[in-house]
Amino acid sequence: MAANAVDVINSVTVSGSYTSTVTFDLSSVTVSDYRFFKMSAVCKSTSGVYGSRGNGYDHILQYFNGNGSTGNYAWGGLLTDASATGGTFITYNTTHANSTRLGRIPNKGKTYNAQTDAWGLVESYIQVTDTDWETTGMAHVMSVGGTKSDGFNSGYYDGAITRGSFWWNNTAVLTSITYDLVSAYFLAGSKFNLYGFKNTA
Repeated sequence: MAANAVDVINSVTVSGSYTSTVTFDLSSVTVSDYRFFKMSAVCKSTSGVYGSRGNGYDHILQYFNGNGSTGNYAWGGLLTDASATGGTFITYNTTHANSTRLGRIPNKGKTYNAQTDAWGLVESYIQVTDTDWETTGMAHVMSVGGTKSDGFNSGYYDGAITRGSFWWNNTAVLTSITYDLVSAYFLAGSKFNLYGFKNTA
């Protein structure tokens, strides 16, 4: 790989209690210098919106250029978790309103005075194209399971793995990449990194 072939575009660490979105601004980046972008994150959500067991999870969303037009995103993905017999994969419900649903992010897992050490590990590879082609890519999300007891109650989250590919029906040059949750907030300490892989790589 050529020298300086990978750039750190930006790093964001969530510090507030009510951070609902994380956006990487690409307006000052020469996007055409890169072959693809890679977003890597370790994150938790603040509440268990979905799931009937443990403390639940929320879904992480991805969209581009602030574009939230219904029907502009497509995704094909598979998911496996503890409920999938034999670890088999099931079709993942990946469409939510105006963006691409990449996978499950566990919540902080608090049970009175205890917290489960359950994190979501996210990687998204976003192909850079010219204005003749739409933006495509692939992503996978690994939700680490955990359990902890405070002596009276225990909280747990069953790990899950999601893999798939996405498509944005737009030929515009990327100016921003945003990550969101359906209903919850990102927990403080969640960290997001965006890397650019140059055409010289």
